[in-house]
Amino acid sequence: MIGKYLLNQILRSSGSSALNYAESQSASSDKDYINKVSIALKELRETEVNLKIMKHIAIGSEDREKLMQENVELIKILSTLIKNRRSKNK
Repeated sequence: MIGKYLLNQILRSSGSSALNYAESQSASSDKDYINKVSIALKELRETEVNLKIMKHIAIGSEDREKLMQENVELIKILSTLIKNRRSKNK
């Protein structure tokens, strides 16, 4: 039951991050872009926490490690995008 709940949360947060990033691509301003990418970043961080919980309670397969690494890479990418857009506006 716990695994199903966590998996559902991961599906929601990772899906939301992808959708918010897609929305950022047609943002009306830099502020709007940063806001949408920031929301996507928050969702990725939520995904990261859920994956860590799954690892801690030993739920999921070995694919979880790959997902954790990919999620960390996406967090780094979005953080850099936000940083770059903010520095562009200074």
